[in-house]
Amino acid sequence: FLEVGVSSYLENTVYHVPETGWTLVTPWIVTSRNGLFEATASGGKGFHDRFITPESGIYFIALNLHMANTTAGFLKASLVINGEFEEANGFEVKDPPSGLTGNSGLSAGQSFSSGPSSLIVSGVVKLDKGDAVTVYIQSDTNDNEMVDGLFCISVVSYDWPGVTATLTESIIINSPGWTKIAPWKTYGASGLFSFDNAFFSANGVYRPHQEGTYFVSCNVIFNGGGKGNLSAVIAIDDVVDTGNGLYSLNENPKRVVTLNVAGSIRLTKSQNVSIYVKTTVSSSWNVAKETGFSVVLVGADSLSTTGFFAVKQEEASQSSSCGEIDRWRAIQPVVDSFINNSAQFNSTSGRFKAKEDGLYLTSANILIHHSGLSRISMTIVLDGPPSKIAATTFQPIPSNSPSGNFVSTLTLASTLRLVADQYLSIFIEVQCQSVAPWKVLANSSFSVVLVSRWESDYNAGFLANNIATEKDNSGFNKINYWVQLFSKKL
Repeated sequence: FLEVGVSSYLENTVYHVPETGWTLVTPWIVTSRNGLFEATASGGKGFHDRFITPESGIYFIALNLHMANTTAGFLKASLVINGEFEEANGFEVKDPPSGLTGNSGLSAGQSFSSGPSSLIVSGVVKLDKGDAVTVYIQSDTNDNEMVDGLFCISVVSYDWPGVTATLTESIIINSPGWTKIAPWKTYGASGLFSFDNAFFSANGVYRPHQEGTYFVSCNVIFNGGGKGNLSAVIAIDDVVDTGNGLYSLNENPKRVVTLNVAGSIRLTKSQNVSIYVKTTVSSSWNVAKETGFSVVLVGADSLSTTGFFAVKQEEASQSSSCGEIDRWRAIQPVVDSFINNSAQFNSTSGRFKAKEDGLYLTSANILIHHSGLSRISMTIVLDGPPSKIAATTFQPIPSNSPSGNFVSTLTLASTLRLVADQYLSIFIEVQCQSVAPWKVLANSSFSVVLVSRWESDYNAGFLANNIATEKDNSGFNKINYWVQLFSKKL
């Protein structure tokens, strides 16, 4: 197992996002708390605005930004490889850096109303030694402020089977049924890759040659008229099963919507995965070419990978209170080789307990049926009640709530450091002035998999947050000064 990466956060960050150009997100903070980490030196000068890869390999990347918006508009975020402003050589970016158009498949966008908003993107990329990874955001209004965020990079392997692809062009959705999105491209931009000839780009199918545990994810960006419902699913064997736990639904979309899906599942050599999308109003939407699709092997059967994948056992009862999500059904049970017997997942309580110190790839797709009268937050929490929040996202109170209840999807994916006997679980919090019933739907999912042991000989990476910094009023701006949550160096 390899340990290369970092997990960081934006702490007490409130800074203005200019209306013109792209803004580089910075500073990020890395510190030893709440599952955050640094497993190697980040470029030799501390990690503030970029991660410098110490070794070539396939890296998992996750980004979660929280914004405060005064007026309605849209927000875009992108992870950029080797495209940032370089003070060392005096190079200034005149055109959008590579990756800002979504060529790496790690972009996201959404429309927002006045008030808070949350934007998430996750996936895997191929990086060479010395590559620089940064975070950029863009807004079409001059009234937005970044409040906080989470930025995580961790190595998966050097050349294990997998693919990261983006669409060759935007796709118009012409029918109200399910549409497989293709064709894809796996070359022509930094970060894209395809190993082992298992991905068929023309029809969008990945068929593994190696049985094992795979992390699968997609960031599907829709542009359109804000009508109808939008759905995305990672289908196994071309079976569109909205109950498989790899499903996202938005019943109250605006003109730009990103649907994220992520999870760690077991695949055999006879199976395949692909992406399907759906809208209830045809010809009103297109899928942007910046959409990304990632698959990577994170544990071969011979390695007895520690982890689990579970879906909700049953639809939760209507509730107006908050708390821990329990009563799961393990799709990958403890008797499967996907699960090491030293790991403990209690499907009744919904808690995963680590038996060894390491980096764990954690993801959750939670579908919530609610009234739209309240803000709903989802957090991954360490060791019980929300005193140790490792990651969080939320569904803001919508300004255009349809009549009656509707469904929203909250997605989180991040690499977290867990020590022996530490446990994690998912909490839901509802903030409203009056009683607003809600419930978690049965097609929600939760997965955790060990991707590297902390005591391995080779380790690098980080998880960081951001602290405040001033921004220019025009052009490109860099996001600097991340706060490092914990670290271990070579």
